[in-house]
Parts: sequence; structure tokens; C-alpha cells
Amino acid sequence: MFNTVGCEFKMESHPERFTVAEHSHGHATAQEAILFRNFADQVRSGRPNEAWPEMALKTQIVMAACLESARAESRPIQLG
Repeated sequence: MFNTVGCEFKMESHPERFTVAEHSHGHATAQEAILFRNFADQVRSGRPNEAWPEMALKTQIVMAACLESARAESRPIQLG
């Protein structure tokens, strides 16, 4: 956020935190626990969700871009 006075611009930090009321660390209602439960159900059923491979690849592409950006001093990364 910029604080502007005349022609003077001062960058100010205004950090915000947002929390979500959810359990972690393997709790039955935690997002990662639900993900693995759904995956196991698909494996047992023999009918995998056709969209999962594409979603997994897209997630990996975004995560790789985040890492590349972090290593490049937060430079924006073009996905492609």
C-alpha cells in the first residue's frame, strides 16, 4: 500500500492474516485426509476420476512456477 503526500510515495506494510477453522494433521475432516480417502475409494471402486490426472499436472505446474519465482527473487513466471 502506498501512502501519498503530494509527490512523495511511501510504501507501507499492512500485513493481514486470514484463518480457516479446519483441523489438520490427519484429522478425519482435514482436507488432506478427505483427499486420500477419496483417492482410496476410487482405487477400490476401479473407477478413477478422469479429471484427477489433469488436475494433478496443473497443480504441479503451478507449484513449480511458485518455486521458480521464489528462487528468482519473486519474479513473475509465465505459465505455458
